Amino acid sequence: NFFVCVASYSELLFGQNGTGGVYKASDDYLINVPADLDSRNLNNNLKKLNDFSKGLDIEKYVLIVPETGYIMNDKLPKNHSKYRDDEAFATIKETLSDYKFVDVREVFSKNKDNGIYYKTDHHWTMNGVFLAMNEFLKTAGKPSVQKSDFNITSHEGFCGTTHSTSAFWLTPPDT
Repeated sequence: NFFVCVASYSELLFGQNGTGGVYKASDDYLINVPADLDSRNLNNNLKKLNDFSKGLDIEKYVLIVPETGYIMNDKLPKNHSKYRDDEAFATIKETLSDYKFVDVREVFSKNKDNGIYYKTDHHWTMNGVFLAMNEFLKTAGKPSVQKSDFNITSHEGFCGTTHSTSAFWLTPPDT
């Protein structure tokens, strides 16, 4: 483990932005490089969703998770690959015309300094989940919820998948 960790940090010394598909970003963020936008696979999955929805007499919603790097772009190293979330979202919204599209990009961008993504993982924190849930409720015409409606606890020492994949093990854990 020691040598794997040294190798990861050595790559930074040699001008790399990260290792193992993870950028070493500012403010202790470890952010996955952009996912490949496989148009064929995306279109195949969208076709399956459209086929599934035929004949369903219910409201259908789709909420797509923006990549961490798309939202937290100010934390990324100067030289990084382009995140193509806008392109993917446009295709999804256009193709899934029977679905109501819940778009969290704006609310996530406005709240990106409020800990909506873990620093050591690609998942949302409970703040991110809370924001997404209220965007869904708004789109569905339902009343929003407040954080005071929930019992919130926190736990120290969480190191996520980007932490283990990158071997940037000197990065502090999340709460």
